[in-house]
Amino acid sequence: MKRADQALRAHDSKQWAAQEVGLLSDERGALTIATGIESTTKRLHRNQKGSVAILVLFMGLIFYALAAMTWNTGKVTTAKIEAQTAADSAAYSSALWMSRGVNMIAATNQQSLRAASALGVAVTTGVTGVVITARLAIQVAKVAALITNPFTLPAGIALGLLVAQDIAQFIRFIEATGWPVTPIEDIIELGAHLDKLERYQKSWADSIPEAVESQRRLLEDYYDCDIQLGLANGAGEIEAPVRRGNFATCLVPFTARYALGDALGKGSWYKSDILTAIILAQGKKTWKLSSIAGWIAGMLALQGNHYVLSTQTTITEVGPYGYGSGDPRGWEDYTANAVARKRQTNQASGQLPAYPLDFMAPGLFNEPIAPVATASAETFNSIDGFLSVSFGGFGAITALSSIYPWRVWTDWGWQWQPRLTASNLPQRDLFEAMGINTTGVSSFEEILHH
Repeated sequence: MKRADQALRAHDSKQWAAQEVGLLSDERGALTIATGIESTTKRLHRNQKGSVAILVLFMGLIFYALAAMTWNTGKVTTAKIEAQTAADSAAYSSALWMSRGVNMIAATNQQSLRAASALGVAVTTGVTGVVITARLAIQVAKVAALITNPFTLPAGIALGLLVAQDIAQFIRFIEATGWPVTPIEDIIELGAHLDKLERYQKSWADSIPEAVESQRRLLEDYYDCDIQLGLANGAGEIEAPVRRGNFATCLVPFTARYALGDALGKGSWYKSDILTAIILAQGKKTWKLSSIAGWIAGMLALQGNHYVLSTQTTITEVGPYGYGSGDPRGWEDYTANAVARKRQTNQASGQLPAYPLDFMAPGLFNEPIAPVATASAETFNSIDGFLSVSFGGFGAITALSSIYPWRVWTDWGWQWQPRLTASNLPQRDLFEAMGINTTGVSSFEEILHH
């Protein structure tokens, strides 16, 4: 029994010793691992190689993002500037051609006015010659009747002397005017000249849209943009703000030129001493009455052979702002709108790709709309501003300047010139013609923002 107990204690002692040795081994292993980790950590801390690479990596990403943003912003801004320049150039060149058209109309209108007035004077000369001839024939018949009677012979001789003076004056009249041949030739020649001037005006008015279209194509190629043009009044093409005139539109300028100038004014035949002695001093009265026929003939010749502003329909001439600054009926005919979009060609498909240029940093520009720019330009007469500033407080002078159509009939009518204006929102059809879908867009601000 004692031996059994001793054996059991010995077994337990060995088992405990073995366990103690195992624990000791575990502790030594853990200590070894901890020592290894500590040694590795110290070695890593002492080794500085590659520590800057991480910083460089992060800084590179930041610089790449900044470069991408700068690149995209620069490209889009450049495209926007080029599109805006193209729109400004297109609108301004359109207004320039409109100004040239109106200036040419004004120049040829003055020639037409002179020709029509000269035609009226030629008619007046012809009618006056016919009337004087008839009256002289009547007076000669009276003289012949008086001298055949002995009782009226003295009166016949006296009347004959007066008639002889009138005949001498009439001969001077014929020498000076070439009556009756020259007035007839002048009437035919001046009528043909008026027709020629009218055809020249029509060719100018018809050539404006062609010139503007040619200029638009040149600007598209130069700026590499798509450009659409239109008048503010909704017209599909740019044209000069003029139209063919009628009897009413030339009434004031022709009457002023003919009645106050060529026919009855200073230096006219009405003031000539040749007419003062004809038919017992009735020459001036004859000329004055004949001038009515000349006025009618001149008006009929001019009424269909001239152009006026598109806003003039009656005697009163209405300019760009003649209806008032708040009424668009005036300036819409004189204002050209332009829409331009920068071209970007897709090399794979050849089509215009979705904008923007965000291939370096996608998402910086979320709206897939190409840079679009708009511009407006108008043709205006600089004298309008002068009159409004100088005489704006005098209603009578302002009204008079509107009644007398000086904008296309006088030298002041040569003052039309272009200028850029505040961009009025263009009509949707210009965007639609460019392929920009505006369906569902309540405002163009979304498009114009780019």
